[in-house]
Amino acid sequence: MIEPRNWLIRCRGSRTQIEVAQLSLIQRSSYSNIERGRRDPSVSVAKRIGQALGFQWQRFFEGSDAIDCDRVEAVLTRDKHSRLTNTTISL
Repeated sequence: MIEPRNWLIRCRGSRTQIEVAQLSLIQRSSYSNIERGRRDPSVSVAKRIGQALGFQWQRFFEGSDAIDCDRVEAVLTRDKHSRLTNTTISL
C-alpha cells in the first residue's frame, strides 16, 4: 500500500503543489507523485525540494513521519499569483 508523505504535505503548508514544483524545477505531476508516496525523488530533486521547503533533503530517505520545516509564507499578489517570501534557492 502506498503511504502519502504527510510530513511533506505539512511542510508545503499553504503553498500549492504548482508553487513547490516550480521552485524545485520539476513538473507538478512529479511533485504530486512524490508527495503521495508513489515515487521517490532522485537525490538532486530531493535537494531542491528540501531547499524550497526548508528541510534537510535526506529526510526523504529516512523512515519517520516527524519533521521540522522552516515556515515560509505564501503571499497573494495583485495578479492573483502567489509568491513565496523568505525563500532563496541556489543550485
